[in-house]
Amino acid sequence: ETASAIGNIGIVYHIKGELDKARIYYERKLKLSEELGKRTELAQSLNNIGFLYKDLGEYKKAISHLRQSYKISKELSDFSTMSGALINLGHVLKLQNNFQKAEIEFEKGLLIAEKNGMKHLMAEALIEIGELFLDIGQKDKAVDYVDQGLKISEEIGFAEYIEKGKAVKEKLK
Repeated sequence: ETASAIGNIGIVYHIKGELDKARIYYERKLKLSEELGKRTELAQSLNNIGFLYKDLGEYKKAISHLRQSYKISKELSDFSTMSGALINLGHVLKLQNNFQKAEIEFEKGLLIAEKNGMKHLMAEALIEIGELFLDIGQKDKAVDYVDQGLKISEEIGFAEYIEKGKAVKEKLK
């Protein structure tokens, strides 16, 4: 078993909403990555586990794992995991109604994604920032961000964020 394949199984369970099974596979990947000294996969595992804790409502654990993921991926110049960890941290902070800090993390993740041409992460960050502005009543800013994110999502066929972007736009009407 490779750590990457184990992690992918965890992602499938996570998407299906089978969070206990996802955690088992994410933790197996984490342990294997540590044992093999694969720091890139370790950072990815911490990111996945952090996002899982977000879904479980365990925000303190989520934040801890996401910060660890960011730290390791920054040391490795793994820009995709860095950006993803920051965007995921923004998700957690937003759920805690810590909108100012959430915006900062989303913007940092967006900046890394933009500098490195990672369009799927750009689209996610833009739409999440747009939704955040909607949540705090800044509709003009929300429209700008959502439109940018939706445009990128449609360009690259990012179905999840095409759907989310359209849903946020509906709320803006």
